Amino acid sequence: MIKVESEDQYYVLTANKVGDRNLSADFFDPTWLKQQNLIEQTKSGRGAVYFFSFNNRKFALRHYLRGGLVAKINKQRFRWKNIANTRVYSELLLLEYMHKNGLRVPTPIAGRVEKAGLTYSAAIITEIIPHSNELHQILLQSPIDKALWSAIGASIKQMHNLNVCHDDINVKNILIDNKEQVFLIDFDKCMRKPDGNWKEKNIARFRRSLDKQLTKHLGYAFNQDDWEALVEGYSQPELRPS
Repeated sequence: MIKVESEDQYYVLTANKVGDRNLSADFFDPTWLKQQNLIEQTKSGRGAVYFFSFNNRKFALRHYLRGGLVAKINKQRFRWKNIANTRVYSELLLLEYMHKNGLRVPTPIAGRVEKAGLTYSAAIITEIIPHSNELHQILLQSPIDKALWSAIGASIKQMHNLNVCHDDINVKNILIDNKEQVFLIDFDKCMRKPDGNWKEKNIARFRRSLDKQLTKHLGYAFNQDDWEALVEGYSQPELRPS
């Protein structure tokens, strides 16, 4: 359950406490985090991701941004309907659903919504998956064994069995930790759907992402045998991760 509270001009959404407390609205302000010396790393891209530590745990802060041509005139404000229709509420709820059903995804912590007139901006905090790396970064360096490819396929199948459609499933949205456990990430704008051919489209999209990197990077550690191991893992009866 997502708890929603008003705090000054913000709505603060809590999925999980940190220790015995809810995170306040301040934790969504990178300037405040820097003043408290909490930020350990910043990852740049289309939008910055701030990695910080608090109460002996590590978290990632990400603000929601618009894409496409509209982003040139409106980078981070969205049309307001109600709190349940905000992107952050939807992502927290979906992460909570998958997490409780045994899928390895980031633990949802909290979100913040700032409403102004008919628009809002938002941010989300999730817990960092320790000792993990993008599948893409791993494949740039070395191959992985067929058992791990099979585990990746099994994780995607588990997500599909929960009827979760990941519209941006790609080689950069899969993390592998130091125990070779597979995690799926980046569920903004994703949703639960009835059974349909979107599952096949998800798999095809993931294959395209691998082929794209294969053409861009000499020596990229992916081949048809790897794909067949992934498909075999996807085809097996679901086994919950231990």
